[in-house]
Amino acid sequence: MKRRVFLGATAAMPLVFAGGAWTSRARSVRWLDLLDDRQRRQVLVGRPDFDVAASLRQALESLPDDATLDARDLTGVVDLASDPFPQAQRRAFALRTGDATFRFDFNQGSIALPSRATWQGERTRIEPARPIEHVLTDASPAGGLVTTAIAPGLCSGRAGSDTIELSHPIEAQSLVPGMRIAIFGLRETPSLATSLASSIGPQTQEFAFAGNVDATIGASQVYLRIGEEIVLGTVAQGRLRVSADGRGALGTQPAAHRAGAQIVPQLSFLASITGVTGTSVTLDRRLPRTIVRAPFRAGSVGSRLVGRFEIDGAYRGGEAGAFSCLASTLSQDFMVEGEIALSRASHGGFMGFGCSDAKIALASVTAIGRPQEQFGGSIWLYGSASGNRVSAGSLSDGNGGIFIDDKSYGVSRYALEGPCDDNTVSIGQIVRHRVAGQISGSSGNAVTIGLAQVSDTAFIVDKGAAQSSRGVGTERNMVDIGQLTGADRMFGDALNETELRGPFRIEQ
Repeated sequence: MKRRVFLGATAAMPLVFAGGAWTSRARSVRWLDLLDDRQRRQVLVGRPDFDVAASLRQALESLPDDATLDARDLTGVVDLASDPFPQAQRRAFALRTGDATFRFDFNQGSIALPSRATWQGERTRIEPARPIEHVLTDASPAGGLVTTAIAPGLCSGRAGSDTIELSHPIEAQSLVPGMRIAIFGLRETPSLATSLASSIGPQTQEFAFAGNVDATIGASQVYLRIGEEIVLGTVAQGRLRVSADGRGALGTQPAAHRAGAQIVPQLSFLASITGVTGTSVTLDRRLPRTIVRAPFRAGSVGSRLVGRFEIDGAYRGGEAGAFSCLASTLSQDFMVEGEIALSRASHGGFMGFGCSDAKIALASVTAIGRPQEQFGGSIWLYGSASGNRVSAGSLSDGNGGIFIDDKSYGVSRYALEGPCDDNTVSIGQIVRHRVAGQISGSSGNAVTIGLAQVSDTAFIVDKGAAQSSRGVGTERNMVDIGQLTGADRMFGDALNETELRGPFRIEQ
């Protein structure tokens, strides 16, 4: 039986208009009441010709704290010209939608849930207005149709301090205590170190690595420390091409370096925001190094997607950028509950990238990835995702069921790579998949599967040594599969450190 959620009913209360703006003590505001007569008629017959997204966004921006905008009068197919959610705000609010199909060109970006925002759906469907070639985002690999919001900016701070200063007041508008923040180029990662193939001067704009970096740094934009200098550049074919102003980055000075000098990749420094006062932001950790105008990204806190939703990426195979139906990057306490169905995306059903303490309950995930190319996962927890609780009734017709992964080949743009520890995943059944799942370079995870029907491999647990972002740790993982059909083999170099329950055939 499918699980249903009772969202409750709140009556729309009359509004009080003052000087063209509305005010109300009501906790629920009917969106239709904010429209003019012509717009109301168009909505009621299901043919709005005005900018619905802009109208919803303006109404949400004006809501009192903790109020709900009831937009269930929208029915049929609704084309969105932009993201309907306001991003630069600190208030809690909810958007309530009904039996409607929202279409958006996700090549322009995602629909992003800000901090403390709730989207309540009642038979709400989300689909692309045109085929997705590439979701516009710099949060790869976590591009998605629906995502949690990300706040960008630049910051400076002194070594040993727990406070950073933002470069502009506008960057503070969406920052709230509890957010996770990633400051680029500030986390030393010796396990990925390499060295210079030849000497370089302070003005050199391209140089080669000594040795193969395909499995460690990969083809990516990355911060590197050479001596006391930080260099920003893009790696391709074993060489680094320096970005504009990439020599002497983050407040360091360009310098000459000898052949054989150690090169240490610098991933992102992860912390939580404990306070925001003007442009000063206090963190729960102290900075390991002085930085000047370092890029940062902060995830949302307390975003919620609840009710009955279908998110359909309409992916039918072939070449397309990696995208997921639902993605969350750097979020804290993201909650998904109700009857949530995800289908047809090139890379992921749900992708949790660097998220923490999420509670994700899905009804189903269907037709994710390209199994013939061993590409894609129905559920991903990736790159420093920790303490999350994920459940799903069924995963069907995909490549991998569950991936809990430290890092892949190469470093991502946000450089969140790191162990994904202490996550719990519970799946009713996984059918018509190539592999049920994999845990790599991570510890303290528990995966429970009622039924797994797979064609290649039951499960993999490995240390991910060739890809690890730190000293490998894979202790305390548990994998429990109640019933297994098809392939029954299980392999990996961390099986001796894993509690296994199920009808497996261990392959060393």
